[in-house]
Amino acid sequence: MKDYNNIKTFDELIELEHGKIGTENQNKYEEGAQMFIVSEMLKTGRISCVGFPRATNIAPH
Repeated sequence: MKDYNNIKTFDELIELEHGKIGTENQNKYEEGAQMFIVSEMLKTGRISCVGFPRATNIAPH
C-alpha cells in the first residue's frame, strides 16, 4: 500500500504513482499523458469549427 501522507507536490505524487523520471513505467505514463493532451487539443479544434459556414458558402451582401 502506498503512503500518501507525506506527499506535498504534484511531482511527488506522480513519482510515487509512476516511478522516477527515466524509468520505463514513468516513460509510459508520460507518453500516455502527451497523447491525451494532443487528442484533447484536436477535439477542441474540431468542436470550435462546428457550426461555422465555410467562406465559399457565404452569400455576398
